[in-house]
Amino acid sequence: MPITSTYSASVSPLFRVLTTSQIEEIVLAAQEVLERTGVTVHDEEARDILAKAGCWVEGILVRIPSAVVRRALQSVPNSVTFCNSRTGSRDVLLEGYNAYFGTGSDTPFTIDPYSGERTCSTTESVERACKVIDALPNLDFVMSLGIVQDIAALVFDRHQFEAQILNTSKPIVTTAHDIHGFADIEYGSTSSLEFLTINNDVIGMARRLMCGIGVSNETLALDVIDSVGPGGDLLSEPHTLKHFKTETHFPDLIDSQRYEAWQAAGSKTLFERANEKVRSIIETYEVDPLPQDVVQGVREVVERAHEALA
Repeated sequence: MPITSTYSASVSPLFRVLTTSQIEEIVLAAQEVLERTGVTVHDEEARDILAKAGCWVEGILVRIPSAVVRRALQSVPNSVTFCNSRTGSRDVLLEGYNAYFGTGSDTPFTIDPYSGERTCSTTESVERACKVIDALPNLDFVMSLGIVQDIAALVFDRHQFEAQILNTSKPIVTTAHDIHGFADIEYGSTSSLEFLTINNDVIGMARRLMCGIGVSNETLALDVIDSVGPGGDLLSEPHTLKHFKTETHFPDLIDSQRYEAWQAAGSKTLFERANEKVRSIIETYEVDPLPQDVVQGVREVVERAHEALA
C-alpha cells in the first residue's frame, strides 16, 4: 500500500483587474491630484484640521501634500472589524483578500414589492429593506438602500439610522457616496428587493466557486471507483451521498428543474419567486430585538433632532 500524505488543499481563484504596478501608478496619480489640483472643503473646522496637519488652504480650496497623505496612510490600521449588533460576533473582517457583500445606499426610489410601482423611498421602505437583508444569508453588511423622503431633510438621517438598527443585526456601513450595490437598478437610483434576493443566490454560487475543490484520498475515492467498476452506479454509493450536499451548491430561487416540471409547478418566473420570498420575509421574519434601553436611546436621539429643528 503506498504511503500518502494526509495533506489536503484547495486552490481558490484570484481575480485581479489591475497589476501591482498599475495600482502604484494610480496611487501616485491620486497624490498628484491632491497636491497640485486640490479639493474643495466647505467645513471650516475640517479646513483648520487639514491646515494644522500641513495642508495648504486657500479659501475653501485645500491642497494636500503627498507627505501628509503618506503619514495618514501609515496611521491606518491593518484590519477593520465590524460586529453583529446583537451578539457582538466579529462578522466582517476587512483584511487581506477577504471579500464581503452588502447593498448600496441612498437610492431615492424603490420598487414596491406589493404594487410593483416605482415610488419614493420612505422610512417604511428602508425598514423593509433592512429586514430582507437581515434574512438573506449571503449578505454580510447593511446600508440604508434608500433616502428617507417622508421626513424633513435636516433630520431624515436619524430616522434612516433608526430604521436600520431596529430591523437588522448585521453591521451597518455608511458612506459619503455609493455608485452601485447588489439591489440597485436604474443607474443606482432605484432599489429592488427582488433584485437583491436574486443576487443573494448569485453571491452564494460565487462563494462556492471561491471555496475551490479539495483534493485528497477521500475526495478522489479510488477504492469506491474500483469497487463500482466501469458502467457502475456511483450516484447511489454512500460516498456520493455523503459528499454531494457539500460539494454541490443549491440556490434558493434559481430553478434547475426540467421544463415540464417547471410548468407543472406553476411556471413561475425567477422574479415572481423572488417577489414571493421578499413578501414572506417582510410578513413573517422576526429580527433579533435590541435591549429596550437601547431602543429608547435611539428614539431620544431622533426626538432631540426634531426639537432642535423646531
